[in-house]
Amino acid sequence: MKLDGQQIKKYRQVKGLTQKELAEKTQLNTRTIKRLENEETEPRLHTLRQIAEVLEIPINTDEESKSRHLFWSGLINLVGLILLNFGIVFIFGYLTMDSNANMNSLFGAFLLSLIMPSVICFFTTSLSKEKRLVKYAMGSWLYVLAFVVIHGPLVVIAKGLLFIVVFYSVSLYLSPGIFKYIDS
Repeated sequence: MKLDGQQIKKYRQVKGLTQKELAEKTQLNTRTIKRLENEETEPRLHTLRQIAEVLEIPINTDEESKSRHLFWSGLINLVGLILLNFGIVFIFGYLTMDSNANMNSLFGAFLLSLIMPSVICFFTTSLSKEKRLVKYAMGSWLYVLAFVVIHGPLVVIAKGLLFIVVFYSVSLYLSPGIFKYIDS
């Protein structure tokens, strides 16, 4: 059962409780009980559980399953995002910082830094430029920072990694404009 304000009031009255008594038993404020019964506010799941427990009524746990689903889908998205960032970093690092890197691999890294943002932008048209940049370029920038700390800035610049990551980030930031025209 899903509880609304009228049902809370009805069950409270059936139990013979005043708003003040219900507030004391649920450890909520009397004003909160009044506002819930008058449907001036939506109860939080925790508050709803407290009231349902005191009034001894079953509640619908759709909110709980939605909350659980949101948690797991958020966790899966986060893990996927981390793996994607590691993949991008690995590709750029391998193509630029490897001891066998030559002009062909630098050109390949350059092409990927142009193509990958286009693909990412195509699948994430609803994200703002800034969010997209933070989500998909942060790993690359952390990688560059780590290499600067370990090897020094001259090595990172000389190997082309800095150029590739800057180009990738700029492409990631500017590419969404293309897809807005395609969607409409």
